Amino acid sequence: MVVAPGTPPPAVLQLFFAPYQSEGNGTAALKEFIGGVEESLTGGGQATLKRISSRPRTVGGIKGTERLYNLTLNANGAVVRLQYWYGLSKRNLLSVQFTTGPATSASQKTVFDKTLSSLKIK
Repeated sequence: MVVAPGTPPPAVLQLFFAPYQSEGNGTAALKEFIGGVEESLTGGGQATLKRISSRPRTVGGIKGTERLYNLTLNANGAVVRLQYWYGLSKRNLLSVQFTTGPATSASQKTVFDKTLSSLKIK
């Protein structure tokens, strides 16, 4: 995890992988993985997740999905912006998460793209 200081909330970048042995239907496995992440983000009803956009994106030779969300905490109405890339390699479920405030700066927006373009996935 990388945290960039600045006006709260700071930008947070997280890279995640979990071992996974593909059994042929990668599309279904990726869809299930994304659904699980999205469900976990709501914290059992403590937050509301709104998908802003979704598009296919290949990173490091791995086909995946990029999604942009707004996450609203139900207790106080605070909003954070989440940008995710999800992928499935031959051996791992993968995600890259970038969290910022709702007013993401131009320099923060480029961090996500630079990070994805620098990934070397085996």
